[in-house]
Amino acid sequence: TLCSPPLALALKGHAVREVSADNASAEMRRWPTIFAEGIPVVFRGLAAQSKLVHAFSHKNLLHYADDIGGWSLNKGHGSGPWNSHAHEGGHWNLRQVLEYYDGFESTSSPALQCFKSQGHLPALDLLQPVVDALPTRLLQTAYVDKLNWWMGVNGSSVVTGLHVDDYHNFFFATHGNGGKKFMVYPPWDADNLHVWPKVQVYSKVLLDFYAVANKTPAELDVLWKNPSLKKYPKTAKAKRYDAMLFPGDVLYIPMRWWHSGLNSGDVIGVNSWFYIPNPFVNIYDQIFSQKPDDDLNEWPKLAKLPKKYASLKALPPPPKSPPMGVHPDAVRMRIEQRQKKLGCVRAEVRSHRKVFADLKQFKEELTCLGGFMREIWQEVTELVTGDYPGGSVELWRKVVRALDKGWTIECPKESPPEHVAGFERLFQLRHDRNRFSFAGLLENAYLGCAAKGTCLAVHQATGKALRSAVVWGKCKGIARKPEL
Repeated sequence: TLCSPPLALALKGHAVREVSADNASAEMRRWPTIFAEGIPVVFRGLAAQSKLVHAFSHKNLLHYADDIGGWSLNKGHGSGPWNSHAHEGGHWNLRQVLEYYDGFESTSSPALQCFKSQGHLPALDLLQPVVDALPTRLLQTAYVDKLNWWMGVNGSSVVTGLHVDDYHNFFFATHGNGGKKFMVYPPWDADNLHVWPKVQVYSKVLLDFYAVANKTPAELDVLWKNPSLKKYPKTAKAKRYDAMLFPGDVLYIPMRWWHSGLNSGDVIGVNSWFYIPNPFVNIYDQIFSQKPDDDLNEWPKLAKLPKKYASLKALPPPPKSPPMGVHPDAVRMRIEQRQKKLGCVRAEVRSHRKVFADLKQFKEELTCLGGFMREIWQEVTELVTGDYPGGSVELWRKVVRALDKGWTIECPKESPPEHVAGFERLFQLRHDRNRFSFAGLLENAYLGCAAKGTCLAVHQATGKALRSAVVWGKCKGIARKPEL
């Protein structure tokens, strides 16, 4: 169960579900089921035999030191909201960066991490190993939007702010023996994570972390996992899941799960952001997401930077700017080429009756959400069902066009007035920065669940049911199993 733990256990953390290296490939063939379950998973050694681990090793990347440009250097141990203090260096190459930081001691050096935020990869001949490492089952059911790579140098430690993303994430660890760690929290723990009112996708609990100096990796790990209960008391109620990655391991982080990564040492990794073309779950995820417009000019007043960080001087630009890497369009094109080689896929939609058969005990709570899904079920079934020679990418583009056209999400008119009113409050709450709470979303989406104590149970069960509504198989005319 994913319910909140007793207070005494809250800060100890729970291990992310792991699949052993012996079973990782076989388990990945169950990808549609894993996606339906909607929880993080570590696949031990899934990419260990791929060329990706060698391609993105520290030794191999040094061959490209003069060619890898576009670095963002973080002054301190954080990235994300701390970008206002980032030491930007879009004109620097990797060799300059390594030489610049060579004089700093690892425990007190400015944290350094490269992040190709627009999906750039460092060199064209490093692209194919990444594309080949993407699991076949994933490519048969997903649209991969971007590939990014992350690198820490000189033993520095850096933390990404605790945040949520509007896409799914596969993170491949390629270098650094246990130096890449993640902590993740479920979406329904948002109310315990002191979400920053001005930027709803970030939690405040790590905002001071970047200014920490002169700490060993072990000390930083403790600080990272144990935010001040005096400043952030609600975190004691949150259920944290921990993962430590080794080269060849792959971590799946579902959409809208809160997460933060810790790089300790010369750690390298590659991640893919992707979407699943399932309109039911795309709508469902959007209903339960925060929607107040973020005010990026309202970053909080951060703690004073340590002198060593504050006194950093910018590197002079080289006579000739290094290349920025492989353009995201080239990355997507290469991925789509492999997806086409995998062959035609077929998508089918289970009947509304079968999908909601296991939700009968929540019939009253699902008056609105279940009723709305029932009303669009046939339309979505006709939209999705069919053969797609271009693979899941072809279907995703079709789904995006339909989502852009939009559905009016409302409670069926024949529903009791109190349910209709509750559903209307749900959408008002999503846009109200001052009154927003995840518990409030659940209580209005599933009216009556608070009194019954079923809010989280119905939400988890409904999400799983909708994620399993679309079934993937091989195209007609080809010997195929019911599901991939």
